[in-house]
Amino acid sequence: MEIRLTKLEAIVPTLATREDLAVLENKVFIAIHKLETTIHQEMGCMHKEIACIHKAIVTQTWRLVTTMIALSSALATSAFFMARYVN
Repeated sequence: MEIRLTKLEAIVPTLATREDLAVLENKVFIAIHKLETTIHQEMGCMHKEIACIHKAIVTQTWRLVTTMIALSSALATSAFFMARYVN
């Protein structure tokens, strides 16, 4: 019994108190809050970049559609011209 008590008395100074745990909890809370703030800012930047990419894709899509319509019209016109005037 004496040996067990001696072992417990040796461990007791290394145990954390309620105050130690409260300080640690506060530090963890502050670190998590900073991390959340950073993540929120980065997500805002990513949202802006995605919007920019979306705008560029839409612009390129309309350029492609316009080019295809112009080419199709030119081909149809040339086919009509060749069918009508070239013998």
